[in-house]
Amino acid sequence: MSEVHDDQHPLDPTDHVAQLEGVLQRVSTSDRVVDLGAGLGRIGRPLAERGCEVVAVDHDAAVLAGGGWVDHPSVRPIVEDMLAPEATWHREGPYDVALCLGNTLALLLAHHDLDRLFERIASCLTDSGVLLVDDFPLWAWESVHAGDWPTGVSEDGQAQILWLPGEPAFAFRTGDAVDPAAEVPDEDERLLRLWSMSELGHLSRNHGLSAPTHHPEPNLLQFDRL
Repeated sequence: MSEVHDDQHPLDPTDHVAQLEGVLQRVSTSDRVVDLGAGLGRIGRPLAERGCEVVAVDHDAAVLAGGGWVDHPSVRPIVEDMLAPEATWHREGPYDVALCLGNTLALLLAHHDLDRLFERIASCLTDSGVLLVDDFPLWAWESVHAGDWPTGVSEDGQAQILWLPGEPAFAFRTGDAVDPAAEVPDEDERLLRLWSMSELGHLSRNHGLSAPTHHPEPNLLQFDRL
């Protein structure tokens, strides 16, 4: 993988199919799953159709309701910010599987936010439960170190990446938002953070989760209960 896609279609079709198959291999039909940043049901819908009970969490009610997938009898939608003090999703466990896929993890910009997320997930997983996230923190850093990570405007002029000075965070622009004269993100622009594997492992172990195990073909990182 070498591109950033939009929130509801974060992977190209080939990578999406591989990731979905990887998730399906790690989830049993009787499992209870919480899908954080569930969106249009890219992963949650197939799990519900397979027989899993899916708690679909998203802060955007319109997106969550898109396509009617949360009307499935095995889906329970919860409209809330997953990190808000009043959030309820983690109190409704236990869950066999927690999903944080798409751009969801990258939207957390501060260590205390990621720490709170791991704390909440660890509190509501079963003893044999797992957390699955994208392997974006691994392959993207490898591309950065190899000098292959995109920066500036793409060759076709339709995409742009602007790094926040001194920080592992960037803004991703497409279409009319592309501005070749821009060098840094706007002050109010949405950013994505490129977490390191060491940061993920350190914060996860603080809450009784393993360091991430990489499953390269399905583009997944897996955290297990210790």
